[in-house]
Amino acid sequence: MLGAIAMTVTGFTRSSTPANLPIASALTESAKSARRICPPNDVIYEAVGVASVAFAATETLAPNGLLILTGIPAPAEPATLPLDRIMKDMVLNNQAIVGTVNVGRSAFALAVEKLEQAMALVPDSVRTIITERVPLEAAPQALKQPHGVKDIIEVHG
Repeated sequence: MLGAIAMTVTGFTRSSTPANLPIASALTESAKSARRICPPNDVIYEAVGVASVAFAATETLAPNGLLILTGIPAPAEPATLPLDRIMKDMVLNNQAIVGTVNVGRSAFALAVEKLEQAMALVPDSVRTIITERVPLEAAPQALKQPHGVKDIIEVHG
């Protein structure tokens, strides 16, 4: 999530989806519809963690494009994807997929800096990242039933 914010703050990304159309439905349309809805993207930075959405995004990947996967899917039923078509298109269009996770102190410090910049540019969007704050006593229940983007467990000492 913070990686996507960092890319947005630095001006690297643009929104390819009309504001009134949910991204998941836009990206899971047929190839023809997805290309009509979303123009080709040189880089797609996935931070959702939904495999069907991530791989449907390849429909809008430009030749020589890069799909960066950072989301980690929750346990779910196996997705049905047209893997032969995805692989063929990726090879013939010289596209690549990489997976990454930010680790280490320097990555965290950079993420905090970009989050601060995002807060200055798009404060309402940043505020929606934290969806709930719960006391430490409620943490076990909150962890069993995910229901938002990011939940904060408050520890008072």
